[in-house]
Amino acid sequence: MANWLVVVDEDGVRRAEYAARVATLIAPIAGLRVAAEDGAGWSMVWAAAESAPVDVDIGPGGIGVVWGEARDEAGTLQTAASVRAAWRDGAVAQWDGYYAAAALDECTRSLTVGTDLLGVFPVYYWTDGSGLVLVGTSPELFRTHPRFRPELNVTGLVGILLTNGLVGGETLWRDVRRLGPGRRLRVADGRVWEDEGYRIPLGLGAVDLPLEGHAQQLAEVVGAAVQRHAPAGRTYGLLLSGGLDSRMLAGFLAEQDADVVALTFGRRDDVEMRCAMAVASVLKFRHLATEQSPEDYPAAAERLARWEALASGFCGVPEWAMHAAIGGLADRVVTGHMMDGVIGGLHIGWAYDSRTGRMGFDELLPTVIGWGFAPNVLKSLLIPSQSGVVDDVMDRLRQEYLRPADHEHHRAWIFDLQHRMRFHVGSAVWTASFASWPVLPFLDRSVLAVAAAMPGCSLAGRRAETALMVKRFSSLAAQPLDRNSYDMRPLLPTLSHELKYAAHLRWRRLAHRARGILRRRERERIYYRRIFDPNSPGWRAVRILAEPRRAKIPDVLRRDAVDACLPPPEREIITDGPIRSTSGAKILLGLALWGE
Repeated sequence: MANWLVVVDEDGVRRAEYAARVATLIAPIAGLRVAAEDGAGWSMVWAAAESAPVDVDIGPGGIGVVWGEARDEAGTLQTAASVRAAWRDGAVAQWDGYYAAAALDECTRSLTVGTDLLGVFPVYYWTDGSGLVLVGTSPELFRTHPRFRPELNVTGLVGILLTNGLVGGETLWRDVRRLGPGRRLRVADGRVWEDEGYRIPLGLGAVDLPLEGHAQQLAEVVGAAVQRHAPAGRTYGLLLSGGLDSRMLAGFLAEQDADVVALTFGRRDDVEMRCAMAVASVLKFRHLATEQSPEDYPAAAERLARWEALASGFCGVPEWAMHAAIGGLADRVVTGHMMDGVIGGLHIGWAYDSRTGRMGFDELLPTVIGWGFAPNVLKSLLIPSQSGVVDDVMDRLRQEYLRPADHEHHRAWIFDLQHRMRFHVGSAVWTASFASWPVLPFLDRSVLAVAAAMPGCSLAGRRAETALMVKRFSSLAAQPLDRNSYDMRPLLPTLSHELKYAAHLRWRRLAHRARGILRRRERERIYYRRIFDPNSPGWRAVRILAEPRRAKIPDVLRRDAVDACLPPPEREIITDGPIRSTSGAKILLGLALWGE
Protein backbone atom coordinates (compact mmCIF):
# COMPACT_ATOMS: atom_id res chain seq x y z
CA MET A 1 0.00 0.00 0.00
CA ALA A 2 1.11 3.58 -0.53
CA ASN A 3 -0.72 6.49 1.03
CA TRP A 4 1.46 9.54 0.55
CA LEU A 5 1.58 13.32 0.72
CA VAL A 6 3.94 15.99 -0.63
CA VAL A 7 3.82 19.55 0.72
CA VAL A 8 5.61 22.43 -0.99
CA ASP A 9 5.82 25.33 1.44
CA GLU A 10 8.61 27.88 2.03
CA ASP A 11 7.44 28.36 5.65
CA GLY A 12 9.68 25.73 7.23
CA VAL A 13 8.12 25.78 10.69
CA ARG A 14 4.58 25.46 9.37
CA ARG A 15 5.63 22.75 6.94
CA ALA A 16 7.40 20.70 9.61
CA GLU A 17 4.47 20.91 12.02
CA TYR A 18 2.05 19.87 9.30
CA ALA A 19 4.21 16.95 8.13
CA ALA A 20 4.47 15.73 11.72
CA ARG A 21 0.67 15.75 12.06
CA VAL A 22 0.26 13.92 8.75
CA ALA A 23 2.70 11.22 9.89
CA THR A 24 0.38 10.37 12.79
CA LEU A 25 -2.68 10.10 10.52
CA ILE A 26 -1.47 8.72 7.21
CA ALA A 27 -1.84 4.97 7.85
CA PRO A 28 -5.50 3.98 7.18
CA ILE A 29 -4.93 0.49 8.61
CA ALA A 30 -2.62 -0.92 11.25
CA GLY A 31 0.74 -2.45 10.42
CA LEU A 32 1.97 0.02 7.80
CA ARG A 33 5.46 1.53 7.87
CA VAL A 34 5.53 5.34 7.95
CA ALA A 35 8.47 7.19 6.38
CA ALA A 36 9.28 10.83 5.76
CA GLU A 37 11.81 12.99 3.92
CA ASP A 38 12.23 16.75 3.65
CA GLY A 39 14.41 19.30 2.00
CA ALA A 40 14.54 22.92 0.91
CA GLY A 41 10.92 24.05 0.73
CA TRP A 42 9.33 20.61 0.70
CA SER A 43 8.37 17.64 2.87
CA MET A 44 7.13 14.19 1.97
CA VAL A 45 5.37 11.57 4.13
CA TRP A 46 4.10 8.12 3.18
CA ALA A 47 2.78 4.92 4.72
CA ALA A 48 3.32 1.56 3.02
CA ALA A 49 3.24 -2.14 3.77
CA GLU A 50 6.66 -3.62 4.44
CA SER A 51 6.44 -5.59 1.17
CA ALA A 52 5.21 -2.66 -0.95
CA PRO A 53 7.57 -1.60 -3.75
CA VAL A 54 8.79 1.87 -2.78
CA ASP A 55 12.00 3.25 -4.27
CA VAL A 56 13.62 6.48 -3.10
CA ASP A 57 16.44 8.44 -4.72
CA ILE A 58 17.89 11.35 -2.76
CA GLY A 59 20.63 13.18 -4.53
CA PRO A 60 22.08 16.62 -5.11
CA GLY A 61 19.25 19.08 -5.38
CA GLY A 62 16.19 16.94 -4.77
CA ILE A 63 14.41 13.64 -4.41
CA GLY A 64 12.54 11.10 -6.52
CA VAL A 65 10.13 8.46 -5.22
CA VAL A 66 8.24 5.67 -7.00
CA TRP A 67 5.39 3.98 -5.16
CA GLY A 68 4.63 0.79 -7.08
CA GLU A 69 6.09 -0.76 -10.21
CA ALA A 70 6.59 1.44 -13.27
CA ARG A 71 7.89 -0.43 -16.33
CA ASP A 72 9.04 0.58 -19.77
CA GLU A 73 7.88 -1.21 -22.92
CA ALA A 74 10.55 -3.89 -22.46
CA GLY A 75 9.30 -4.59 -18.94
CA THR A 76 12.30 -3.00 -17.19
CA LEU A 77 11.43 -1.59 -13.78
CA GLN A 78 11.98 2.13 -13.50
CA THR A 79 13.82 3.34 -10.44
CA ALA A 80 13.25 6.60 -8.64
CA ALA A 81 16.58 7.77 -10.09
CA SER A 82 15.56 6.95 -13.68
CA VAL A 83 12.15 8.60 -13.32
CA ARG A 84 13.72 11.66 -11.75
CA ALA A 85 16.31 11.87 -14.52
CA ALA A 86 13.72 11.45 -17.28
CA TRP A 87 11.56 14.26 -15.97
CA ARG A 88 14.56 16.48 -15.22
CA ASP A 89 15.69 16.07 -18.83
CA GLY A 90 12.29 17.13 -20.14
CA ALA A 91 10.72 13.77 -21.02
CA VAL A 92 6.93 13.80 -20.93
CA ALA A 93 6.68 10.18 -19.87
CA GLN A 94 4.20 7.87 -18.26
CA TRP A 95 5.13 4.24 -17.78
CA ASP A 96 3.26 0.93 -17.75
CA GLY A 97 2.06 -0.67 -14.51
CA TYR A 98 0.30 0.46 -11.35
CA TYR A 99 2.31 3.19 -9.65
CA ALA A 100 2.64 6.83 -8.70
CA ALA A 101 5.88 8.82 -8.84
CA ALA A 102 7.05 12.20 -7.64
CA ALA A 103 10.25 14.15 -8.39
CA LEU A 104 11.30 17.36 -6.61
CA ASP A 105 14.02 19.57 -8.04
CA GLU A 106 15.32 22.00 -5.43
CA CYS A 107 17.35 23.97 -7.96
CA THR A 108 14.31 24.95 -10.01
CA ARG A 109 11.84 24.64 -7.10
CA SER A 110 9.73 22.35 -9.29
CA LEU A 111 7.63 19.26 -8.60
CA THR A 112 6.42 16.65 -11.10
CA VAL A 113 3.93 13.93 -10.19
CA GLY A 114 2.71 11.16 -12.50
CA THR A 115 0.77 7.96 -12.25
CA ASP A 116 -0.40 5.00 -14.35
CA LEU A 117 -1.67 5.38 -17.91
CA LEU A 118 -5.37 5.51 -16.96
CA GLY A 119 -5.07 7.46 -13.71
CA VAL A 120 -6.30 4.58 -11.56
CA PHE A 121 -3.83 5.41 -8.77
CA PRO A 122 -5.47 8.38 -7.01
CA VAL A 123 -3.60 11.70 -6.94
CA TYR A 124 -5.22 14.88 -5.55
CA TYR A 125 -3.85 18.40 -5.30
CA TRP A 126 -4.65 21.79 -3.78
CA THR A 127 -2.95 25.18 -3.70
CA ASP A 128 -3.74 28.41 -1.90
CA GLY A 129 -2.36 30.42 -4.81
CA SER A 130 0.61 31.79 -2.87
CA GLY A 131 3.08 28.96 -3.46
CA LEU A 132 1.71 26.50 -0.90
CA VAL A 133 0.85 23.21 -2.66
CA LEU A 134 -0.45 19.92 -1.23
CA VAL A 135 -0.39 16.73 -3.33
CA GLY A 136 -1.43 13.31 -2.09
CA THR A 137 -3.47 10.18 -2.44
CA SER A 138 -6.40 11.43 -0.37
CA PRO A 139 -7.95 14.84 0.31
CA GLU A 140 -8.30 13.68 3.91
CA LEU A 141 -4.62 14.51 4.42
CA PHE A 142 -5.19 18.14 3.37
CA ARG A 143 -7.73 18.94 6.06
CA THR A 144 -5.24 19.34 8.90
CA HIS A 145 -3.20 22.04 7.16
CA PRO A 146 -3.85 25.40 8.86
CA ARG A 147 -4.32 27.20 5.53
CA PHE A 148 -6.79 24.68 4.11
CA ARG A 149 -10.47 25.62 4.38
CA PRO A 150 -12.69 22.50 4.15
CA GLU A 151 -15.57 24.01 2.17
CA LEU A 152 -18.06 21.97 0.17
CA ASN A 153 -17.73 21.97 -3.62
CA VAL A 154 -21.32 21.68 -4.87
CA THR A 155 -20.15 20.96 -8.42
CA GLY A 156 -18.15 17.97 -7.18
CA LEU A 157 -21.10 16.76 -5.10
CA VAL A 158 -23.45 16.94 -8.08
CA GLY A 159 -20.99 14.98 -10.24
CA ILE A 160 -20.84 12.21 -7.64
CA LEU A 161 -24.62 12.13 -7.21
CA LEU A 162 -25.07 11.89 -10.99
CA THR A 163 -22.42 9.34 -11.94
CA ASN A 164 -21.16 7.63 -8.76
CA GLY A 165 -17.73 9.13 -9.49
CA LEU A 166 -15.94 12.39 -10.18
CA VAL A 167 -16.63 14.60 -13.17
CA GLY A 168 -13.86 16.80 -14.52
CA GLY A 169 -11.63 16.09 -11.53
CA GLU A 170 -13.99 18.02 -9.20
CA THR A 171 -14.07 16.60 -5.65
CA LEU A 172 -16.25 17.26 -2.61
CA TRP A 173 -13.74 19.83 -1.33
CA ARG A 174 -13.58 23.26 -2.92
CA ASP A 175 -10.41 23.74 -5.01
CA VAL A 176 -9.23 20.15 -4.48
CA ARG A 177 -8.86 18.35 -7.80
CA ARG A 178 -7.97 14.83 -8.86
CA LEU A 179 -5.24 14.44 -11.45
CA GLY A 180 -6.73 13.45 -14.80
CA PRO A 181 -6.05 10.16 -16.61
CA GLY A 182 -2.84 10.19 -18.63
CA ARG A 183 -1.88 13.52 -17.06
CA ARG A 184 1.12 14.73 -15.06
CA LEU A 185 0.99 17.35 -12.33
CA ARG A 186 3.54 20.17 -12.63
CA VAL A 187 4.42 22.74 -9.97
CA ALA A 188 6.93 25.45 -10.89
CA ASP A 189 7.38 29.22 -10.72
CA GLY A 190 4.36 29.60 -8.45
CA ARG A 191 2.08 27.84 -10.96
CA VAL A 192 0.24 24.50 -10.72
CA TRP A 193 -0.97 22.79 -13.88
CA GLU A 194 -1.58 19.44 -15.58
CA ASP A 195 0.05 18.40 -18.83
CA GLU A 196 -0.47 15.34 -21.00
CA GLY A 197 1.83 12.38 -20.44
CA TYR A 198 -0.08 9.70 -22.34
CA ARG A 199 -2.98 9.43 -24.77
CA ILE A 200 -4.49 6.18 -26.05
CA PRO A 201 -3.78 5.95 -29.80
CA LEU A 202 -7.11 5.83 -31.62
CA GLY A 203 -6.26 4.34 -35.00
CA LEU A 204 -8.08 1.34 -36.49
CA GLY A 205 -5.04 -0.52 -37.71
CA ALA A 206 -6.67 -3.93 -37.25
CA VAL A 207 -9.92 -3.13 -39.05
CA ASP A 208 -9.21 -5.56 -41.93
CA LEU A 209 -8.71 -8.58 -39.69
CA PRO A 210 -11.50 -11.05 -38.93
CA LEU A 211 -12.56 -11.76 -35.35
CA GLU A 212 -10.09 -14.64 -35.17
CA GLY A 213 -7.27 -12.23 -36.02
CA HIS A 214 -8.33 -9.81 -33.32
CA ALA A 215 -8.45 -12.66 -30.78
CA GLN A 216 -4.97 -13.73 -31.82
CA GLN A 217 -3.65 -10.19 -31.44
CA LEU A 218 -5.16 -9.95 -27.97
CA ALA A 219 -3.71 -13.32 -26.96
CA GLU A 220 -0.22 -12.27 -27.99
CA VAL A 221 -0.27 -8.84 -26.38
CA VAL A 222 -1.98 -9.88 -23.12
CA GLY A 223 0.27 -12.93 -22.77
CA ALA A 224 3.35 -10.76 -23.23
CA ALA A 225 2.00 -8.19 -20.75
CA VAL A 226 1.45 -10.87 -18.10
CA GLN A 227 5.07 -12.00 -18.57
CA ARG A 228 6.35 -8.42 -18.23
CA HIS A 229 4.26 -7.43 -15.24
CA ALA A 230 4.31 -10.79 -13.42
CA PRO A 231 7.76 -12.21 -14.26
CA ALA A 232 8.68 -15.69 -13.05
CA GLY A 233 10.59 -16.21 -9.85
CA ARG A 234 8.11 -15.22 -7.17
CA THR A 235 4.75 -16.29 -5.75
CA TYR A 236 1.69 -14.35 -6.87
CA GLY A 237 -1.71 -14.03 -5.33
CA LEU A 238 -4.61 -14.09 -7.80
CA LEU A 239 -8.06 -12.68 -7.17
CA LEU A 240 -10.07 -15.41 -8.90
CA SER A 241 -13.73 -14.50 -9.28
CA GLY A 242 -14.74 -17.28 -11.62
CA GLY A 243 -15.46 -14.79 -14.41
CA LEU A 244 -13.80 -14.32 -17.77
CA ASP A 245 -11.01 -11.87 -16.88
CA SER A 246 -9.55 -13.63 -13.85
CA ARG A 247 -9.61 -17.06 -15.51
CA MET A 248 -7.84 -15.62 -18.54
CA LEU A 249 -5.11 -14.23 -16.30
CA ALA A 250 -5.00 -17.58 -14.52
CA GLY A 251 -4.43 -19.29 -17.86
CA PHE A 252 -1.56 -17.00 -18.83
CA LEU A 253 0.04 -17.36 -15.39
CA ALA A 254 -0.19 -21.15 -15.66
CA GLU A 255 1.46 -21.05 -19.10
CA GLN A 256 4.58 -19.49 -17.57
CA ASP A 257 4.53 -21.93 -14.61
CA ALA A 258 3.99 -19.16 -12.09
CA ASP A 259 3.56 -20.10 -8.44
CA VAL A 260 -0.01 -18.93 -7.78
CA VAL A 261 -2.24 -18.81 -4.71
CA ALA A 262 -5.79 -18.01 -5.78
CA LEU A 263 -8.36 -16.32 -3.54
CA THR A 264 -12.12 -16.21 -4.06
CA PHE A 265 -14.52 -14.27 -1.85
CA GLY A 266 -17.80 -15.94 -0.99
CA ARG A 267 -19.30 -19.19 0.26
CA ARG A 268 -18.83 -22.69 -1.03
CA ASP A 269 -22.20 -22.83 -2.82
CA ASP A 270 -21.97 -19.36 -4.41
CA VAL A 271 -22.06 -19.16 -8.19
CA GLU A 272 -18.70 -17.36 -8.27
CA MET A 273 -17.10 -19.88 -5.92
CA ARG A 274 -18.25 -22.91 -7.91
CA CYS A 275 -16.84 -21.39 -11.11
CA ALA A 276 -13.56 -20.36 -9.47
CA MET A 277 -13.07 -23.78 -7.87
CA ALA A 278 -13.40 -25.42 -11.26
CA VAL A 279 -10.72 -23.15 -12.75
CA ALA A 280 -8.34 -23.64 -9.83
CA SER A 281 -8.82 -27.41 -10.04
CA VAL A 282 -7.97 -27.55 -13.75
CA LEU A 283 -4.83 -25.45 -13.25
CA LYS A 284 -3.91 -27.15 -9.95
CA PHE A 285 -3.62 -23.78 -8.18
CA ARG A 286 -3.75 -23.52 -4.44
CA HIS A 287 -7.16 -22.03 -3.75
CA LEU A 288 -8.41 -20.17 -0.70
CA ALA A 289 -11.90 -18.91 0.10
CA THR A 290 -13.22 -16.35 2.55
CA GLU A 291 -16.00 -13.83 3.06
CA GLN A 292 -16.14 -10.54 4.90
CA SER A 293 -18.05 -10.59 8.17
CA PRO A 294 -21.02 -8.20 8.49
CA GLU A 295 -19.38 -6.99 11.71
CA ASP A 296 -16.52 -5.57 9.59
CA TYR A 297 -18.75 -3.31 7.51
CA PRO A 298 -19.12 -0.28 9.85
CA ALA A 299 -15.36 0.23 10.29
CA ALA A 300 -14.88 -0.32 6.56
CA ALA A 301 -17.55 2.27 5.81
CA GLU A 302 -15.81 4.81 8.03
CA ARG A 303 -12.52 4.24 6.17
CA LEU A 304 -14.18 4.50 2.77
CA ALA A 305 -15.92 7.78 3.60
CA ARG A 306 -12.81 9.25 5.18
CA TRP A 307 -10.08 8.30 2.73
CA GLU A 308 -11.90 8.31 -0.62
CA ALA A 309 -14.30 11.21 0.07
CA LEU A 310 -16.88 9.51 -2.18
CA ALA A 311 -14.71 9.82 -5.30
CA SER A 312 -15.98 6.37 -6.28
CA GLY A 313 -19.42 6.67 -4.74
CA PHE A 314 -20.10 4.52 -1.69
CA CYS A 315 -20.59 1.00 -3.02
CA GLY A 316 -17.08 -0.16 -2.07
CA VAL A 317 -17.61 -0.75 1.65
CA PRO A 318 -16.90 -4.53 1.44
CA GLU A 319 -13.62 -3.84 -0.36
CA TRP A 320 -12.33 -1.96 2.69
CA ALA A 321 -12.72 -5.17 4.72
CA MET A 322 -10.57 -7.39 2.46
CA HIS A 323 -7.08 -6.47 3.62
CA ALA A 324 -6.36 -9.39 5.92
CA ALA A 325 -7.41 -11.97 3.34
CA ILE A 326 -5.50 -10.39 0.45
CA GLY A 327 -2.42 -9.71 2.54
CA GLY A 328 -2.13 -13.38 3.40
CA LEU A 329 -1.58 -14.42 -0.22
CA ALA A 330 1.74 -12.95 -1.37
CA ASP A 331 3.42 -9.56 -1.67
CA ARG A 332 2.05 -9.22 -5.24
CA VAL A 333 -1.54 -9.93 -6.26
CA VAL A 334 -2.65 -10.24 -9.90
CA THR A 335 -6.11 -8.89 -10.54
CA GLY A 336 -8.40 -8.46 -13.53
CA HIS A 337 -10.08 -5.28 -12.28
CA MET A 338 -11.07 -3.12 -15.29
CA MET A 339 -9.82 -5.70 -17.78
CA ASP A 340 -13.31 -6.31 -19.18
CA GLY A 341 -13.48 -2.59 -19.95
CA VAL A 342 -10.03 -2.41 -21.55
CA ILE A 343 -9.97 -5.51 -23.77
CA GLY A 344 -13.65 -6.47 -23.56
CA GLY A 345 -15.26 -3.15 -24.42
CA LEU A 346 -17.88 -4.22 -21.92
CA HIS A 347 -19.93 -1.05 -21.91
CA ILE A 348 -19.52 0.22 -25.46
CA GLY A 349 -22.98 -1.17 -26.14
CA TRP A 350 -24.43 1.20 -23.55
CA ALA A 351 -23.99 3.98 -26.11
CA TYR A 352 -26.08 2.18 -28.74
CA ASP A 353 -29.89 2.25 -29.03
CA SER A 354 -31.12 -0.74 -31.05
CA ARG A 355 -34.56 0.85 -31.50
CA THR A 356 -33.22 3.88 -33.34
CA GLY A 357 -29.90 2.52 -34.58
CA ARG A 358 -28.14 5.58 -33.16
CA MET A 359 -25.04 5.68 -31.01
CA GLY A 360 -23.82 8.57 -28.88
CA PHE A 361 -23.87 10.41 -25.58
CA ASP A 362 -27.64 10.69 -25.30
CA GLU A 363 -27.97 6.93 -25.73
CA LEU A 364 -25.22 6.30 -23.15
CA LEU A 365 -26.49 8.76 -20.57
CA PRO A 366 -29.35 6.74 -19.00
CA THR A 367 -26.96 3.96 -18.04
CA VAL A 368 -24.28 6.33 -16.73
CA ILE A 369 -26.66 8.19 -14.45
CA GLY A 370 -28.30 4.91 -13.49
CA TRP A 371 -25.44 4.60 -10.98
CA GLY A 372 -26.58 7.80 -9.28
CA PHE A 373 -29.65 10.02 -9.53
CA ALA A 374 -31.31 11.05 -12.78
CA PRO A 375 -30.97 14.80 -13.46
CA ASN A 376 -34.63 15.59 -12.74
CA VAL A 377 -34.51 13.61 -9.48
CA LEU A 378 -31.25 15.27 -8.48
CA LYS A 379 -32.70 18.72 -9.09
CA SER A 380 -35.52 17.88 -6.68
CA LEU A 381 -32.92 16.70 -4.11
CA LEU A 382 -31.03 20.00 -4.25
CA ILE A 383 -32.26 23.22 -2.76
CA PRO A 384 -33.66 25.46 -5.55
CA SER A 385 -30.68 27.83 -5.61
CA GLN A 386 -28.34 24.94 -6.52
CA SER A 387 -30.43 23.02 -9.05
CA GLY A 388 -28.77 24.80 -11.99
CA VAL A 389 -25.47 23.08 -11.15
CA VAL A 390 -26.97 19.85 -12.51
CA ASP A 391 -27.18 21.30 -16.03
CA ASP A 392 -23.62 22.62 -15.77
CA VAL A 393 -22.26 19.18 -14.82
CA MET A 394 -24.32 17.52 -17.53
CA ASP A 395 -22.75 19.87 -20.08
CA ARG A 396 -19.30 18.96 -18.79
CA LEU A 397 -20.09 15.25 -19.05
CA ARG A 398 -21.18 15.73 -22.65
CA GLN A 399 -17.96 17.56 -23.49
CA GLU A 400 -15.90 14.80 -21.89
CA TYR A 401 -17.69 12.27 -24.09
CA LEU A 402 -17.25 14.32 -27.26
CA ARG A 403 -13.47 14.07 -27.15
CA PRO A 404 -11.53 14.17 -30.44
CA ALA A 405 -12.18 10.80 -32.08
CA ASP A 406 -13.26 9.68 -35.51
CA HIS A 407 -15.34 6.73 -34.29
CA GLU A 408 -18.22 6.64 -31.86
CA HIS A 409 -17.17 3.36 -30.27
CA HIS A 410 -13.85 4.96 -29.30
CA ARG A 411 -15.70 7.77 -27.53
CA ALA A 412 -17.89 5.31 -25.64
CA TRP A 413 -14.92 3.07 -24.79
CA ILE A 414 -12.69 5.83 -23.43
CA PHE A 415 -15.58 7.49 -21.58
CA ASP A 416 -16.25 4.19 -19.80
CA LEU A 417 -12.56 3.68 -18.94
CA GLN A 418 -12.24 7.19 -17.54
CA HIS A 419 -15.49 7.17 -15.59
CA ARG A 420 -17.14 3.99 -14.40
CA MET A 421 -14.07 1.77 -14.79
CA ARG A 422 -11.64 4.25 -13.26
CA PHE A 423 -13.80 5.06 -10.24
CA HIS A 424 -16.38 2.36 -9.49
CA VAL A 425 -14.08 -0.54 -10.42
CA GLY A 426 -10.58 0.94 -10.18
CA SER A 427 -10.99 2.26 -6.64
CA ALA A 428 -10.78 -1.33 -5.37
CA VAL A 429 -7.21 -1.54 -6.67
CA TRP A 430 -5.89 1.19 -4.36
CA THR A 431 -7.73 -0.45 -1.47
CA ALA A 432 -6.17 -3.84 -2.25
CA SER A 433 -2.72 -2.23 -2.34
CA PHE A 434 -2.90 -1.70 1.41
CA ALA A 435 -2.25 -5.44 1.80
CA SER A 436 -0.50 -6.70 -1.36
CA TRP A 437 0.75 -4.71 -4.34
CA PRO A 438 -1.64 -5.09 -7.33
CA VAL A 439 -0.34 -6.35 -10.66
CA LEU A 440 -2.60 -5.14 -13.51
CA PRO A 441 -1.35 -6.33 -16.91
CA PHE A 442 -3.92 -4.19 -18.74
CA LEU A 443 -2.16 -1.00 -17.55
CA ASP A 444 0.16 -1.44 -20.49
CA ARG A 445 0.46 0.75 -23.60
CA SER A 446 0.78 -2.29 -25.89
CA VAL A 447 -2.48 -3.79 -24.60
CA LEU A 448 -4.29 -0.45 -24.88
CA ALA A 449 -2.98 0.13 -28.41
CA VAL A 450 -4.10 -3.30 -29.64
CA ALA A 451 -7.57 -2.87 -28.15
CA ALA A 452 -7.87 0.62 -29.62
CA ALA A 453 -6.97 -0.67 -33.10
CA MET A 454 -9.99 -3.00 -33.22
CA PRO A 455 -13.35 -2.06 -34.72
CA GLY A 456 -16.25 -1.77 -32.30
CA CYS A 457 -17.88 -4.97 -33.55
CA SER A 458 -14.96 -7.04 -32.22
CA LEU A 459 -14.05 -5.05 -29.13
CA ALA A 460 -17.59 -4.52 -27.81
CA GLY A 461 -19.50 -7.21 -25.98
CA ARG A 462 -16.23 -9.04 -25.16
CA ARG A 463 -16.33 -10.82 -28.51
CA ALA A 464 -12.59 -10.81 -29.14
CA GLU A 465 -11.88 -11.56 -25.48
CA THR A 466 -14.26 -14.53 -25.57
CA ALA A 467 -12.78 -15.81 -28.82
CA LEU A 468 -9.32 -15.59 -27.24
CA MET A 469 -10.46 -17.65 -24.27
CA VAL A 470 -12.04 -20.36 -26.40
CA LYS A 471 -9.05 -20.65 -28.71
CA ARG A 472 -6.17 -20.32 -26.23
CA PHE A 473 -7.62 -21.91 -23.08
CA SER A 474 -10.24 -24.41 -24.19
CA SER A 475 -9.99 -26.43 -20.96
CA LEU A 476 -10.88 -23.31 -18.96
CA ALA A 477 -13.56 -22.31 -21.47
CA ALA A 478 -15.22 -25.67 -20.78
CA GLN A 479 -15.65 -24.84 -17.07
CA PRO A 480 -18.71 -23.10 -15.55
CA LEU A 481 -18.48 -19.34 -16.09
CA ASP A 482 -19.58 -16.61 -13.66
CA ARG A 483 -21.68 -14.02 -15.51
CA ASN A 484 -22.98 -12.35 -12.36
CA SER A 485 -26.15 -14.38 -12.83
CA TYR A 486 -27.38 -17.92 -12.30
CA ASP A 487 -26.39 -18.71 -15.88
CA MET A 488 -23.13 -20.62 -15.38
CA ARG A 489 -22.95 -22.22 -18.82
CA PRO A 490 -19.35 -22.55 -20.02
CA LEU A 491 -18.15 -20.78 -23.12
CA LEU A 492 -17.82 -24.30 -24.56
CA PRO A 493 -20.96 -25.94 -23.14
CA THR A 494 -21.86 -29.60 -23.47
CA LEU A 495 -25.39 -30.86 -24.10
CA SER A 496 -25.60 -31.66 -20.39
CA HIS A 497 -24.85 -28.03 -19.51
CA GLU A 498 -27.56 -26.77 -21.88
CA LEU A 499 -30.17 -29.18 -20.49
CA LYS A 500 -29.33 -28.29 -16.89
CA TYR A 501 -29.58 -24.58 -17.65
CA ALA A 502 -32.93 -24.97 -19.43
CA ALA A 503 -34.28 -26.89 -16.44
CA HIS A 504 -32.93 -24.24 -14.08
CA LEU A 505 -34.63 -21.42 -16.01
CA ARG A 506 -37.94 -23.27 -15.96
CA TRP A 507 -37.72 -23.86 -12.22
CA ARG A 508 -36.95 -20.19 -11.50
CA ARG A 509 -39.86 -19.00 -13.65
CA LEU A 510 -42.22 -21.27 -11.72
CA ALA A 511 -40.82 -20.08 -8.40
CA HIS A 512 -41.23 -16.40 -9.32
CA ARG A 513 -44.84 -17.02 -10.28
CA ALA A 514 -45.48 -18.47 -6.84
CA ARG A 515 -45.91 -15.00 -5.31
CA GLY A 516 -42.20 -14.26 -4.89
CA ILE A 517 -41.37 -17.36 -2.84
CA LEU A 518 -37.92 -17.55 -4.42
CA ARG A 519 -37.06 -13.97 -3.59
CA ARG A 520 -38.08 -14.31 0.04
CA ARG A 521 -36.91 -17.78 0.93
CA GLU A 522 -33.93 -18.73 -1.22
CA ARG A 523 -30.59 -17.48 0.04
CA GLU A 524 -28.83 -15.33 -2.54
CA ARG A 525 -26.05 -17.45 -4.04
CA ILE A 526 -24.47 -14.71 -6.15
CA TYR A 527 -21.78 -13.20 -3.96
CA TYR A 528 -21.59 -9.91 -5.88
CA ARG A 529 -25.31 -9.27 -5.37
CA ARG A 530 -25.23 -10.33 -1.75
CA ILE A 531 -22.43 -7.99 -0.63
CA PHE A 532 -24.11 -5.00 -2.28
CA ASP A 533 -27.59 -5.72 -0.92
CA PRO A 534 -28.48 -2.61 1.16
CA ASN A 535 -30.77 -4.75 3.32
CA SER A 536 -28.09 -7.33 4.20
CA PRO A 537 -26.75 -7.53 7.78
CA GLY A 538 -23.51 -5.77 6.85
CA TRP A 539 -25.15 -2.87 5.06
CA ARG A 540 -27.85 -2.69 7.73
CA ALA A 541 -25.05 -2.15 10.28
CA VAL A 542 -23.69 0.70 8.11
CA ARG A 543 -27.14 2.26 7.91
CA ILE A 544 -27.48 2.08 11.69
CA LEU A 545 -24.07 3.73 12.04
CA ALA A 546 -25.01 6.54 9.64
CA GLU A 547 -28.54 7.17 10.92
CA PRO A 548 -27.61 9.55 13.78
CA ARG A 549 -25.47 11.51 11.33
CA ARG A 550 -28.19 12.44 8.83
CA ALA A 551 -27.85 16.02 9.99
CA LYS A 552 -24.28 15.95 8.67
CA ILE A 553 -25.47 15.54 5.08
CA PRO A 554 -24.69 18.87 3.34
CA ASP A 555 -27.53 21.35 3.65
CA VAL A 556 -27.59 21.96 -0.10
CA LEU A 557 -29.72 18.80 -0.17
CA ARG A 558 -33.33 18.98 0.96
CA ARG A 559 -33.95 16.94 4.10
CA ASP A 560 -37.39 15.70 3.05
CA ALA A 561 -36.05 14.55 -0.32
CA VAL A 562 -33.09 12.79 1.31
CA ASP A 563 -35.43 10.98 3.71
CA ALA A 564 -37.57 9.81 0.79
CA CYS A 565 -34.52 8.34 -0.98
CA LEU A 566 -32.87 6.89 2.13
CA PRO A 567 -35.30 5.22 4.53
CA PRO A 568 -34.24 4.55 8.15
CA PRO A 569 -32.41 1.28 8.80
CA GLU A 570 -35.44 -0.49 10.24
CA ARG A 571 -37.12 -0.22 6.84
CA GLU A 572 -36.08 -2.08 3.73
CA ILE A 573 -34.78 -0.20 0.71
CA ILE A 574 -37.09 -1.37 -2.05
CA THR A 575 -35.15 -1.96 -5.24
CA ASP A 576 -35.27 -3.89 -8.50
CA GLY A 577 -31.62 -4.90 -8.02
CA PRO A 578 -29.10 -4.65 -5.19
CA ILE A 579 -26.23 -3.09 -7.13
CA ARG A 580 -26.76 -0.26 -9.59
CA SER A 581 -30.19 0.94 -8.50
CA THR A 582 -29.07 1.29 -4.86
CA SER A 583 -25.95 3.34 -5.59
CA GLY A 584 -27.74 6.66 -5.06
CA ALA A 585 -29.01 5.73 -1.60
CA LYS A 586 -25.54 4.50 -0.68
CA ILE A 587 -24.01 7.84 -1.72
CA LEU A 588 -26.34 9.53 0.75
CA LEU A 589 -25.17 7.10 3.43
CA GLY A 590 -21.59 7.98 2.59
CA LEU A 591 -22.36 11.70 2.75
CA ALA A 592 -23.63 11.29 6.30
CA LEU A 593 -20.39 9.58 7.35
CA TRP A 594 -18.18 11.96 5.34
CA GLY A 595 -19.96 14.97 6.82
CA GLU A 596 -18.97 13.84 10.28
